[in-house]
Amino acid sequence: MVLDKIPNTKIFIQRDVRETPAGSSSATALSVTDATYLTLSLHTDLTAERVLTAGGGIDFNDSGANGTLTISGEDSTAGNKGIVIVAGGEGMDVSYASGTATVSGENASTTNKGIASFDAGDFDTTAGVVTIDDSGVDHNATGNYTVTQHRVWENSIAQNIHADNYTDTGDTTYTAGEGLNLVGTVFSGENATTTNKGIASFNTNDFAVTTGAVSLDDDVVSTIDGDSGTATGSSHNIDILGGTGITTAGASNDITISLTNKTSYWSCPGINFVAGSPDVADVNMGNEGDMNDTNYPGNFQAPVFLPHGAVVTAVVVYGSDTGDTWKLVLAPVNAEDSTNTTMATAVVGTEDSSISSATIDNSTNRYCLNVASPGAGDILYGARITYTTDYD
Repeated sequence: MVLDKIPNTKIFIQRDVRETPAGSSSATALSVTDATYLTLSLHTDLTAERVLTAGGGIDFNDSGANGTLTISGEDSTAGNKGIVIVAGGEGMDVSYASGTATVSGENASTTNKGIASFDAGDFDTTAGVVTIDDSGVDHNATGNYTVTQHRVWENSIAQNIHADNYTDTGDTTYTAGEGLNLVGTVFSGENATTTNKGIASFNTNDFAVTTGAVSLDDDVVSTIDGDSGTATGSSHNIDILGGTGITTAGASNDITISLTNKTSYWSCPGINFVAGSPDVADVNMGNEGDMNDTNYPGNFQAPVFLPHGAVVTAVVVYGSDTGDTWKLVLAPVNAEDSTNTTMATAVVGTEDSSISSATIDNSTNRYCLNVASPGAGDILYGARITYTTDYD
């Protein structure tokens, strides 16, 4: 067998692997033991061969005897090494030259993500972190609008809310006011009390809530019992009305109940009048209460008892002789008759409504009616005083 060595390599090509000795009818196998060489598989007759095998990412395609051995790379996968092609994606470009693949970033645009630089007049960049410059952003150059005031936000708004009221440059400090609690960066409502505004729920028995509007329930006041009968509330309204001699008045949150000023009357029969110096033979008391002056020439008086505070509005004395004169007088309760004051006067049968000192003051005064010198045979029927009771 003859092996030809390929120049500058240790690979040999087998030219003839058998030799027939002289005088023999068959060839004898020979073994190559003094050279290094490559095979595709092991053979028992070879002792120093090297077997060529395909590693990770490599494929062999052997076409057989007198054929070719094709070595090719496998496509790379997540579990197998192999050959790859670097392709560009959004924001990335790939170019190839002389066996070198160059990956570069695309410029960013309004429609394409990519790489960008930042104007030093508007932004600060430190260690790859971009922040808005403290001087703000001036959009005059674009013609969009002008920012004359700005608020600097550092990192995020959550980092700029401080429950302890701490304020650093660029921070906005938030504090919880009445009705609010602030824990960390979380605001929550406080429950309302009689002294603190806050959040509250409303008892459905007393209130109605529609789209945030709170109103009293129509039945918040159901019934009110009186001395007789029961009043039923209607749409938050109860009327308090005055009865006989009573008035009611409402103002703000108050209802005032008052007694009504009313007209009243005091009267007395004729027999209430007594003679100044009577003699049983001079006067005659009728069965119906009239007084008959049979022969007494003097004056007749009748005491008057009216409620304290009453206001006298009219006085009249009735009798048979309309020529006789009467008068209503007052005198100090602790003094003589000589200090009396005439409150009203007229002739018998005529009413006087022009009253002086009309308000009765029982704490200092006494009151009486006087008929001056009725003639013999004159009869006094009675007297009437009209007055009002003033409760103001």
